[in-house]
Amino acid sequence: MELSVANASNRFPTLLVYDILLSIFFHLDESKGTLRSAGLVCQAWYDPAMDVLWAEHIPLHDLLGVLSPLEKRGEHSRKKAFFMQPLTPQRWSRFRSLAHRVRYAALLDPPLDSTLISELSSSRPGSSPLLPGIRGLCLRVENIQHAFIWMNSSIDNLDFSLTINDSRLVDEEAELSEFFDGLGRLCPDLRNLRLEGQWTVAAMEPIGGLRGLRAVELSGGGVTTILLELAKLPAVEILILSQVPDFPLQWPQLNATPFPKLKTLHIDWPTWPGATTFLHALAEGGSHLKTLELGDCTHVDLEDIGMMTRAAGEHRHLERLVIYCDADTTALHLSTLSRILQCDSLIHLILTVGGDITMVDEDFAVLVRSLPRIAHFLLENYRGRTGLTLRALSIAVASWPYLETLS
Repeated sequence: MELSVANASNRFPTLLVYDILLSIFFHLDESKGTLRSAGLVCQAWYDPAMDVLWAEHIPLHDLLGVLSPLEKRGEHSRKKAFFMQPLTPQRWSRFRSLAHRVRYAALLDPPLDSTLISELSSSRPGSSPLLPGIRGLCLRVENIQHAFIWMNSSIDNLDFSLTINDSRLVDEEAELSEFFDGLGRLCPDLRNLRLEGQWTVAAMEPIGGLRGLRAVELSGGGVTTILLELAKLPAVEILILSQVPDFPLQWPQLNATPFPKLKTLHIDWPTWPGATTFLHALAEGGSHLKTLELGDCTHVDLEDIGMMTRAAGEHRHLERLVIYCDADTTALHLSTLSRILQCDSLIHLILTVGGDITMVDEDFAVLVRSLPRIAHFLLENYRGRTGLTLRALSIAVASWPYLETLS
């Protein structure tokens, strides 16, 4: 078994990638790193291993400055992604001229002026491609009507991903229901969907038409409603639940196995008994969950963490458990680790510490002192067991200065 302590940004390159990448583009490289960014934001970054150029919150002329050196090295044909915000008419024109150079694009909160609306509206499915060369479009919108305009344009050849955050929709149930019904008709092959806000039962019923959904991220209220509908979909493999306040304390009986193909589950702020109930329901339904991430467990009651890890132990195919916590909590996790060691399939246990560069020396000292205890604990509990599969315990620390303490 390997015990390693590493800087998070070096051991997990994808931790550099901002939230929107993780929620929409993780299907490009699902195997590297974790699903969350741990609060680290990158502006412009080229990763030859991933064969991707990422640029976010960066002016277009600066981005072109990044592109030029890559082109001189003959790497312009390798780029797969292009991020840009905000999308002004001038940048939209420039972006279209660059579209043939990238395969995937993310347009974050693009404002639609009259010129752009006219151009999108005149471009219909079946006509000449609006963005030649682009084969994957990640679109985040704050206005549901704008989403309709994009869906009606000639993007039918795209792997289309959509993020919706429209605060007006809280009381506009009919409009939201119409939207999801239209989404199912216009984008039947939609693979990735990210939803923020409040949702009601009637509004979410048409989401059952999105039978091609593979990855979903949900945040806000009304998530129980969405889960009941999504649980019936046959293709969902990745589910991210972020700051969900209303998990049901009792999960209703379903006629079929909930989330039959679910492989990765990420839950932020896993402090609610309902989240544990959800894990129990998945296990009882015969889930083949392979990766479970408990996000932001800092200052979470250990009893709650114990409940979650006990529920995780019921998933017999679980290979990877990631727990985000602070240094003090990490030291105390020994009282809960035994509940997951019954997972004979477990290969990777990752305790990710930090994201907060203000960690005090005393806290880090607690973590360092706990490492031998954790290693000894694991060796003692696995000694003599058959089916030993745990190969790595990784402790990722997000701040360089404290790594010197280990030497």
